[in-house]
Amino acid sequence: MVEHKDLTLHINGSNVGYDPENLAKNGLAPDTAVRFHGHGLTEFTGTEADAFKEWFEISGKGAGPVQSGAIQIAQTESDAKKAAVKNDANKTARAGLNPEKDLPDGVETKKD
Repeated sequence: MVEHKDLTLHINGSNVGYDPENLAKNGLAPDTAVRFHGHGLTEFTGTEADAFKEWFEISGKGAGPVQSGAIQIAQTESDAKKAAVKNDANKTARAGLNPEKDLPDGVETKKD
């Protein structure tokens, strides 16, 4: 949620509309109109769009979600989806475990 110029703007996050009691397989939420590749999509028009762009410029000057890239602006839905796919390829600090090589001695895996 962003408050700017007497407006309250609700920004969709990756879990918007997601039921935590009904986890999708592998923990990934399905894509919807407001979520794509684990990124929330929000569309603002008119005065809300103007207020959000102004807030975005101000917020980008200091540490926070704009400067870290957690909140971005795209001109079209297509551009937003391209950015989500591109950001989806970012590596985390830790690589996943390979059960064939990385498990301690004596630990076995079992098929589901």
